[in-house]
Amino acid sequence: TIGYVQFIRGQYIKNDIENRSFRVIGRFDRSNNPLYPSKGYVLNTEIISVGGILGGNRTYQKIDTGIQNYFSIIKRWVLASRVKYGMISVIIHEKIIPAKT
Repeated sequence: TIGYVQFIRGQYIKNDIENRSFRVIGRFDRSNNPLYPSKGYVLNTEIISVGGILGGNRTYQKIDTGIQNYFSIIKRWVLASRVKYGMISVIIHEKIIPAKT
C-alpha cells in the first residue's frame, strides 16, 4: 500500500509534518479459523519505508515481525500468546559545507 499523511500546524505541532510511505505486509496463517482461532499460529511481517524518494519531512524504514500462538485449553477456552518485535532505521541527511580557504 502507499500512504500519505499530513499533520497541520497547531497548538501542539510546531512545524507541518508530511509523511509519504510505502508498506508491504506479509501474513502466514496456520490457524484453524482466521476470525476465532483456537489452535495454530500466525506469522506477521510488515516493512514500511517513509520519505526518501517518496518525499516528505522525515525519512526512515521500519520493520515489524511477530508470531501469535493459539492453544485450546478446554472447550471454548483458548490460551493466546503474542510476541512482536520492531526496529526503526533513521537516515539522517546532512549537508556538507566545504570550509573556506
